[in-house]
Amino acid sequence: MSRSACCLIWLFLSGWGLWCESACAQEESTGQEAPEEASKLATAREKRDAAIAWLGRGQAGEAERGLREAVRLLEEAGNPVEAADVFEHIARSRVAQSDGQGALAARVERVDRLLPLSTDDATRSLAWARFLLGLNHLQLGQLEPAAALLREASAGFEASWGAESKEALTGVNALANVLWHQGHWEEAAQLLERLYRGRDVLWGKQWIRHLEVTGNLANTYRKLGRWAEAAEKFDQAYALYREHPELSSPESLAGLRINHGRCLRSLGRFESAMRSFERALDDLDDMAEGRERDVLRSHVWNDLGECARYDDRFEVALEAHERALRLRLALKPRDLLLIGHSENNLANTLGALDRNEESLRRFERALELYEQAGLKGDPRFGLAQANLATLLMKIGRYD
Repeated sequence: MSRSACCLIWLFLSGWGLWCESACAQEESTGQEAPEEASKLATAREKRDAAIAWLGRGQAGEAERGLREAVRLLEEAGNPVEAADVFEHIARSRVAQSDGQGALAARVERVDRLLPLSTDDATRSLAWARFLLGLNHLQLGQLEPAAALLREASAGFEASWGAESKEALTGVNALANVLWHQGHWEEAAQLLERLYRGRDVLWGKQWIRHLEVTGNLANTYRKLGRWAEAAEKFDQAYALYREHPELSSPESLAGLRINHGRCLRSLGRFESAMRSFERALDDLDDMAEGRERDVLRSHVWNDLGECARYDDRFEVALEAHERALRLRLALKPRDLLLIGHSENNLANTLGALDRNEESLRRFERALELYEQAGLKGDPRFGLAQANLATLLMKIGRYD
């Protein structure tokens, strides 16, 4: 999945590994066992801990053999919850051996072993097991099973630790990520709002996390067309940058300004939008040279052109779209779709200036590029055709 600074949400679970380990540690039996049972349990835990140490030293194969032996000993000692939890470490040993499917199978095994158990320890462990299995599916790009498991995990976290706990908010964070990538903007927004309210609980003074959730919520509002709320959140993100300048980078600032400018443009605040785009260009001047920077610069010039065209400043729009096209023509390798968009936008602008023959040629070129890019049948192709038809009617060419 793409992680563009301009529009995508990120998964920030910086503390989950530690929380998971502490949760597992809390599940270790604290009751009074018979001497023989206590000895078996102590031996099993020693075996498990030694295997985990091997895993930490990069001895994954040896670690897995020890972990599987620990599972057997823990079962014999009458501790099925701890035995099940060992499968998370087995999953990590599989990852260390480049066996993604093996890791997935181990996490499924953990869930399956915990499902029949009804103790409080088992319930808490099951929530973490579902959470980690959900993340595993997410890493594999399997969004549907990831969402289902993370919903169950979040419900388990809330039931065991409370709706405003760090554990519950960890589940909210992961589930919001999946829903965002599935395009379920409304539900993602609700979860992000909850995460935003709980950001101090989850992240304390990790200001980069505060900035990320603020930007993610702003972009989600933008996806929903809730422009005023999005603009407000972008303003809050700017405030965080001003308070903590160490968080900023040319890419992140430019992405923020681009998306903020698009919100302002949608609100009809064209002057403010253009200032935001111009500042984004300044930010990009500080970015390392290369294709990524040139693509972003072309997007910003395109945004400036559209903003000026909506504000009936057609000469300004024409210059901006020409700049965007020059940047896109110079990209290696070429992106036919981006070039087609620039040709289409130039055609619209030239038509607004009554430079109809030039506009006609640009529309024809845009359609040709769209077809080469495999966009025929796409709504954007149809829109370009409709714009061309409107121009032909305007100049009296009905053939």
